[in-house]
Amino acid sequence: MRVRDDQAAGVLESIAEGLPAGYGAGVRHNAASTRFALHADAGEFVGVDSEVADTSRAVTVTVSTGCRPLSEGVDYAPAPVVPPLGEVPDAFLDALSALQGERVYSGVEVACPDGRVARTFVADDVKGPADLGRALRDVTGGAVVVRADAGEWAYRVGEVSVVVTEGDGVARVAATISCR
Repeated sequence: MRVRDDQAAGVLESIAEGLPAGYGAGVRHNAASTRFALHADAGEFVGVDSEVADTSRAVTVTVSTGCRPLSEGVDYAPAPVVPPLGEVPDAFLDALSALQGERVYSGVEVACPDGRVARTFVADDVKGPADLGRALRDVTGGAVVVRADAGEWAYRVGEVSVVVTEGDGVARVAATISCR
């Protein structure tokens, strides 16, 4: 997940607070408060972990299953998918349209334990605009903007997280719908 500068530690604290009390989630930091780590024990060999620097722009949370057996009928490996256009999030298509990109994309999906599906859609090699912020201006109104730099924008529209990067005249648009 993309975060604003100096907010990575706060995001870890929010994640820890949102986990069930029985997980014993906690965030620790080094003496200089420049590194932060989240750890929670969900039981049955399941751990929730993350580590960030105070200047991190992204937070990655890892849920490891260790020795825990997989759920029956759930395949946890991402599978390539190109769903019909009606199943592609509007926020992704809007970002492509704002960059005047073709609707050519790839996707992967993974089954969630609750039966839902998490999907990520990616469009590479989109012609980059002269001003990324100006190009995305109309599609980010009302969105929760997490990052707004000259070459990188990250924002959320409902349950969809969108990241648009641009460099050397080439842009990449990615959108993820999580299990939540």
